[in-house]
Amino acid sequence: MDPIGDPPHDFRARLESLYVGDVTVIEMSHGPARSAWTRELDPDPDRLRLVVYARSPRGVGAWHGQQVPLTRGGTALLGATDRSWVTPAGLRGVEIDVPLTAVTISARDLTRVNDPGLMRRDPVLTTLVRPALIGMAGRLRGLAACPDEDFAGTWISMVTMLVRSLTDRDLHSSDLDLARRVQALQYIDRHLDDPTLDPAAVAAALHVSRRTLYLSFPEGVGVARVIRTRRLQRAYALLLEPGRRRPIAQIGERVGLPDPTHFSRAFKAAYGISPRSLRNGVPPTVSVSADRTTPRRDRSRRR
Repeated sequence: MDPIGDPPHDFRARLESLYVGDVTVIEMSHGPARSAWTRELDPDPDRLRLVVYARSPRGVGAWHGQQVPLTRGGTALLGATDRSWVTPAGLRGVEIDVPLTAVTISARDLTRVNDPGLMRRDPVLTTLVRPALIGMAGRLRGLAACPDEDFAGTWISMVTMLVRSLTDRDLHSSDLDLARRVQALQYIDRHLDDPTLDPAAVAAALHVSRRTLYLSFPEGVGVARVIRTRRLQRAYALLLEPGRRRPIAQIGERVGLPDPTHFSRAFKAAYGISPRSLRNGVPPTVSVSADRTTPRRDRSRRR
């Protein structure tokens, strides 16, 4: 690794490693630099490395023959490959290394799956593996002090699941349903204010067919119903938000129900009372639970 230009007096480079069985976690950070790693210099070519890079203004990475801008961060799955970085503002990242013998992936597939677009839309990576890897950043010493005997096996399993997802093996099997469902719910929650949000829009955003999207949810749970329920749950929370009293019509707009009459009718059908009544302290006639997919009638009131 060579600093770009004259090294500033406060230039720093840091690398911290955690070894747990056959798995290694590495956290790295350094100032503005150019760096390169070749196959010949690789001290352990029989490792599969999953690396998540933080945003680096004007930063560029290169691996498997691809140039990858790091201005929005990046993710790489690396085996024995030449790679390099140019990071004018520095680089931060966290990496998990597992035995290449524990995860079946060819050199050709490694090159193909490192497409940035494929990485960004993979449900296993975005909802499970990447957040878990980022969550270890800054915590390696704590993890070393309290080792988990299942740590290595868990990470080998997660990297295996990621590889299967990226290489289209068992892409529609049930072990990917949870990851895809989480990804769909995250997308829905981020776009509740869009009145055009519907199952087709969610499927298109996840780059899957509507059938695959529906199969990701439990039997009998329709995606349109999920969208409607989460709109109303968000409206319920906004109506009771402490310290704020937004106009009811504005709340309807914020959850994608801009027609006040339709919003009030849908809310009353779900909770048994109007939005105004809830704000005025009238209790709902249903049990409200954030972890349910649909509202459940409160039978204690049916007497």
